[in-house]
Amino acid sequence: MSRVADAIARAKAQGRGAFMGYLPIGYPDLQTSIEAAVTVAENGADILELGPPYSDPVMDGVVIQEATQAALAAGFRVRDVFTAVREITARTDTPVVIMTYWNLVVQYGVDRFADDLVAAGGAGLVTPTSPRMRQRSGSRHPSAPGSIASSSPRRRRPMRGSP
Repeated sequence: MSRVADAIARAKAQGRGAFMGYLPIGYPDLQTSIEAAVTVAENGADILELGPPYSDPVMDGVVIQEATQAALAAGFRVRDVFTAVREITARTDTPVVIMTYWNLVVQYGVDRFADDLVAAGGAGLVTPTSPRMRQRSGSRHPSAPGSIASSSPRRRRPMRGSP
């Protein structure tokens, strides 16, 4: 079982739903966002979901859009995702997943992103835009999973080398 599935199973065994706390990474700055995530984990989150800032956050609400724009203006870079995950997972056993737009993963490199996330201690990647984006873009892998866990075999990692 994955760390995320384990966390959900533990909550279910306790007769409750799992609480997944979401925070934008890098707002108002990287270290403060790391401290906030650890605090959320220490205060009952079963799973942490972190959202890297994105230059065109069209699917996000106004509050998240403003937070991500501030994080980008403060100099946040994609590599900071892995710094945050590494520091958070060193301080808490709460599984950390990243939720982001597929474009960010493709630009960084799908395998490189997955490898760096696993190396940092990440428990999964949620890319809610990816299945449709792959279909619309004529991807060779329209049925590839929208989520990749650290336990996902390489053959399930979508779009190796595709733009």
